[in-house]
Amino acid sequence: VLSLCRFNLTSKAITVTDLPKGTRFNSKGNFCQLDECYPFTDLDLATDESGVWVIYTTSQDFGNLVLSKVEEDEQMKLGQTWHTSVYKQAVTNTFMACGVLY
Repeated sequence: VLSLCRFNLTSKAITVTDLPKGTRFNSKGNFCQLDECYPFTDLDLATDESGVWVIYTTSQDFGNLVLSKVEEDEQMKLGQTWHTSVYKQAVTNTFMACGVLY
């Protein structure tokens, strides 16, 4: 099971949430450019005005980008999730601004 961890610098508390089953890791869901892929870019964290996002892909999504909002409650969890039709290895990088994935 692949997990996402948060470390609170003030309280030194660690919270963990599991990523969905089938999330690709170990360079099986990388960002790429033309004929070259960037190793170990399976998961990408992004922030914007509305919070923290995790960008990844799963086996069930056939390599397409998945975007989940990280809920910042006391117990961290993944909130609303979007399954896109964008093939992750056709993308060099992503970022979030105003709740929009670019």
